[in-house]
Amino acid sequence: MKIANIMLGGGRGGVEQAAVDYARALRNLGHDVLTITRSNAAIIPALNAAQLPFLAIRAPQRWNLLARLRIARAMKGCDIAILHGNRAGEMVGAHPTRKNIAVAHSRFFTPLSHYHAVIALSAARAQEIQPQFRGPVHIIPNMIDLPPDAPRAPWRTPPIIGSMGRLSHEKGYDLLLDALAILRSKNIPFRAIIGGDGKEADALKTQAQRLGIADAITWAGWVADKAAFFASLDVYCMPSRTENFPITLLEAMAHGCPVLSTECGGGPTEMLAGDGGILTPITAEGVAAALAQALVDPAEFAAMGTRARTKVAQHYATPVVAKKLDDFLTALTKN
Repeated sequence: MKIANIMLGGGRGGVEQAAVDYARALRNLGHDVLTITRSNAAIIPALNAAQLPFLAIRAPQRWNLLARLRIARAMKGCDIAILHGNRAGEMVGAHPTRKNIAVAHSRFFTPLSHYHAVIALSAARAQEIQPQFRGPVHIIPNMIDLPPDAPRAPWRTPPIIGSMGRLSHEKGYDLLLDALAILRSKNIPFRAIIGGDGKEADALKTQAQRLGIADAITWAGWVADKAAFFASLDVYCMPSRTENFPITLLEAMAHGCPVLSTECGGGPTEMLAGDGGILTPITAEGVAAALAQALVDPAEFAAMGTRARTKVAQHYATPVVAKKLDDFLTALTKN
């Protein structure tokens, strides 16, 4: 099939990573895939590294008729357009011989009338979308390359708690800091490494100083070597207020890192169901209690990390998810 894979956001995060993963997986299955992105997009180095063809569009906004025309020309002869994000959907119109497939990465996803189908990342999200959309909603989770199976380092003293993501309100890092302060008040030793950047970075560092825990925290910034990051941790914590299907949680599980997450959406709940990790309420007290549970029983929690990696291999590894995606797209083009 000839496929246009469209991601017009400029940032770097899970949605952007998913767009690259789609392009690479479908190319490796023999399809002709062109990724359409914006000029200076953060995913361009990843596309180049994977030798994936792409077209960069300047100012891909609804008002930009030239950008719309370039996208339409690039999609000429395509069987399918895969649309990552609302902006991609707004820039692409209906076509008599092309199927438009939207991927609902975000809670802000809006189904449009020219979509032939929607991909939801979890069953819970599919149930939310279906009443708003007349067409089929198909469940296909995010995918991840399973890293080589390497033995985890022995539990450290003090244990190291890690988290990684955009430093913004919805990611809940203020809750994590409050939870770490609760651990300290109970004389539970720890160190923490927080990776990522974002608009709340300065406020969070100030909060850590105010709580008296700044000495226990390393702010790692943008993490380039994720394998080394996860290998350096004893516990991975995702304190988000809301998530769809977080790739960082999937990455931690794939590296065999024991994980805990707030009950922040259908994706994490499904990913950690059946002993994949610990789920906790979206409160500082809940996160602190879950961390304390992990830190006082490291042997059991480490074993949970091993089981989480097995779950990733069975359900979320790239070959498994790519086949689901390929089967779905193939069936759709035949209808």
